[in-house]
Amino acid sequence: MIGGVHHIGISSPDIDRLVAFYRDVVGFEFVSEAGIPAPVDAVDAMLDLKGVTGRTAMMRTGNTYIELIEFFTPKGKPHGPDWSLTDYGHTHIALIVDDIDAEYERMKAAGMHFNAPPRHAPARGSASTYGLDPDGNRIELMEIRDKSVPYSYAYRQLDRLKDVSEDQF
Repeated sequence: MIGGVHHIGISSPDIDRLVAFYRDVVGFEFVSEAGIPAPVDAVDAMLDLKGVTGRTAMMRTGNTYIELIEFFTPKGKPHGPDWSLTDYGHTHIALIVDDIDAEYERMKAAGMHFNAPPRHAPARGSASTYGLDPDGNRIELMEIRDKSVPYSYAYRQLDRLKDVSEDQF
């Protein structure tokens, strides 16, 4: 039985830069770091690669984790400049926010590139916008204004987080 998604993995040529971005700009919490200083046959077999070395950092917000990975060997390569949202494979991560306009302005001021300002869709009860992290990975910010839409679980989680932070003060 599948119980849910544990994490999303993002490869980067500079894990420290990506940790800082997801911590300081996006607001994820740093959880842990691990490394593979020398190749391990079992890891190579699991990843279907040869001579894997590198390090990872696990970040969290709410019940969502991202695993940032920097491969020292073998080296990866960036998406080409013509990489499109329509290309096959993972296209983006979507982050639920409670005030998209404020988050857009805050993250834009911190240097995040966005394609356009948030698009408000009253008929769908939502607003969203897409931007890029420092490695060019797409991030969607999404605000659901109609709590009856299928994303309401995420809002219950946001409400719980607000209750926890208010209880701490």
